[in-house]
Amino acid sequence: MTTIVELPDHADTLRYRIQVQRALPQDDIRITVPVTALVHTRDNDPAALQQSIRAALNVFVPAEWMFSRIERGGDAVGYERIQLSATTRVKSGENYDLAERARRSSREGLTLGLPRVDYALSPDKIDEVVGALRTDILRRVGTHIDHFGKETGRTWRIGDIAF
Repeated sequence: MTTIVELPDHADTLRYRIQVQRALPQDDIRITVPVTALVHTRDNDPAALQQSIRAALNVFVPAEWMFSRIERGGDAVGYERIQLSATTRVKSGENYDLAERARRSSREGLTLGLPRVDYALSPDKIDEVVGALRTDILRRVGTHIDHFGKETGRTWRIGDIAF
């Protein structure tokens, strides 16, 4: 009995790393401000409360505000303390004198606390930039493959890519 072993075609592999980067202008920022409201227990209309808070926030920085971490708790007899975090994304030109602007936007029964600024890119912007960088990498690898082919006299192809 004769055993025939078929060897697969021999394939050479080139592995190398390409790094790309891009500097981006700081177009926008995320501002988060703590809000504390003291409301009478008979004022239990959530829409009116949100409208009142949004009005104060829009005096502070005109924008579309999102609320999170809403906590309600008792205060003095007949009143309830509501605390929340308000967040928005605005053009970086709005990043001036935030603490004083928040103080001036506060009023009796509604306090805007010390604002925090986050300079991280938005998720949409990150997705856009990462997609463009991946395309740039593919373009560069294509150029390298052509060069490798001319130098070696062989046909090369992309086998797999790990981003």
